[in-house]
Amino acid sequence: MPAVLRSSRPNVLLALALGLMVSGCTTQVVEQPASTSPAGGLAPVLSVERFLQAVNAEDFPAMARIFGTVDGAVEGPAQEVELRMATIAAFLKHEDYRIDTERLEPGRSGPTRRVGVDLTIDGNVIRDVGFLVVQAGSGAWMVEQIDLEKVTRG
Repeated sequence: MPAVLRSSRPNVLLALALGLMVSGCTTQVVEQPASTSPAGGLAPVLSVERFLQAVNAEDFPAMARIFGTVDGAVEGPAQEVELRMATIAAFLKHEDYRIDTERLEPGRSGPTRRVGVDLTIDGNVIRDVGFLVVQAGSGAWMVEQIDLEKVTRG
């Protein structure tokens, strides 16, 4: 009996070691919900939420303060900026929204997050409308791009 215990013990240790090695070699990609994404925190999501609230309030100056690039908020003649924001608002006016995802946007030189939003417009849910949010030099998160094509498809 002791010989059997000695011969089975190395087998158990070998199986355990192999199991640990195999489990250490696997990779799993998980898209995190917006509220728990560690790399961007909540700031990119909050910028999108503030932008969407300003859209429904038709608060074009507030939209313009959040819409921009790594250099900061959009600039230009006030009437031109207001017209641009009004045009964007016409497409994005919604009854409801839900932030679905937030993830790092690969291939960008600066901190950039893609925030996926489900928008309810005219009773229809448009899933995963992408908002690219970039961090400006000031540290603020600016909405740089919006996938308006997804919203305008009939």
